[in-house]
Amino acid sequence: ILPLSPSDKGHNQFYVQGRPELSNVGHKPGGNSSGGSGHGIHRSVYLETAPATRVAEIFARGYPSRGEARVIVETDAAAATALQAEVTLLPENFEGPSFTVTQPVDLPAGAGRVEFTVKAPEASAWWPEDPRLYRARVTLRDGARVVHARDALFGFREVELVSPTRPRPGLAEGQLLLNGQPVFVRGTSLGGSHNLAVYLGQRDYLLDLCLLVKAANFNFVRNNQHVAFPEVLELFDRLGLMNQQEQGSGYEAADHKPKPDHLAKVVA
Repeated sequence: ILPLSPSDKGHNQFYVQGRPELSNVGHKPGGNSSGGSGHGIHRSVYLETAPATRVAEIFARGYPSRGEARVIVETDAAAATALQAEVTLLPENFEGPSFTVTQPVDLPAGAGRVEFTVKAPEASAWWPEDPRLYRARVTLRDGARVVHARDALFGFREVELVSPTRPRPGLAEGQLLLNGQPVFVRGTSLGGSHNLAVYLGQRDYLLDLCLLVKAANFNFVRNNQHVAFPEVLELFDRLGLMNQQEQGSGYEAADHKPKPDHLAKVVA
């Protein structure tokens, strides 16, 4: 039902409808397909009109210790063009100040990438007990005309481990820090249940599932087996659930015991 990450390792994948035994995706003699890939399109598809120059993707990360956010904007343009870019950080679920930076950008034809640093000295940090979020709004302008705009939701949060190269007085090596403060991770793995709820259109069940996790005093979710859908990650952010995203298919070995070097590559 749900797709796993591609694992054909250079071989052509094929799937015959109604004849799963003919599929070569993830199948091995005497084995099963849990290490395989999904087949084709598995969610709703929409065709969307776009201008000649558009904001394709936004990656935003806030750094409470530095009082600033890093916003990476990927663009797609039919031809090279010079525009004005405005990046605004807007409080999403609480009252607070917004932060804006504006600068000219020279965008190449095709794919482009521009990085912005937005100073936000009074930004509120994201915590599991108080998950404050910001909406990074990127607007491209040609004079007074808005060419294109796009949003991305994110939080001001920094995660690090105490280590020999990054020691903290009084804290043991291996201690996890969230925004510079020790945090105890109490987590669980949801497998693909959260994705299935989105896939079947059962958003109420997805909310119930996450609220049960919170009610059990968990603050962390491991996304294994399947790459979490964007709707799932947004709900985690809004409810204050930290999460770890894995590739979605750790079963590289035939006996379903992945090697450590493989797992090191798939854990994000």
